[in-house]
Amino acid sequence: MTTDYSELLSLSEVSRLLPSKPNPATLWRWHKVGCYGIRLKTLLVGGRRFCERREIDAFIERVTQARETHASTPVTAEHTAETHRKLAAADLLEPIKRRGRPRKQPASR
Repeated sequence: MTTDYSELLSLSEVSRLLPSKPNPATLWRWHKVGCYGIRLKTLLVGGRRFCERREIDAFIERVTQARETHASTPVTAEHTAETHRKLAAADLLEPIKRRGRPRKQPASR
């Protein structure tokens, strides 16, 4: 399949086309990292990223399907507890690091 280069859109142009007007950095993240395991297909031309409209449509369709599938699988407290037990058994849990100021210790009585 050949690409019609006159139809390529920059990530900024794609951003303006979408209803929610995401920041071009969001589109870059969709290309690099993906969303629900699906990555936006882009082309690199002269050091800039471009996208074809059909790839945008395909990405949105695939993400919508993945999200609907993901949303239909509820996460329960038992599910979370089971995952926690498996991680603890495999010695993969790390202590949670808190941000900000340390909590004050309650006064001893």
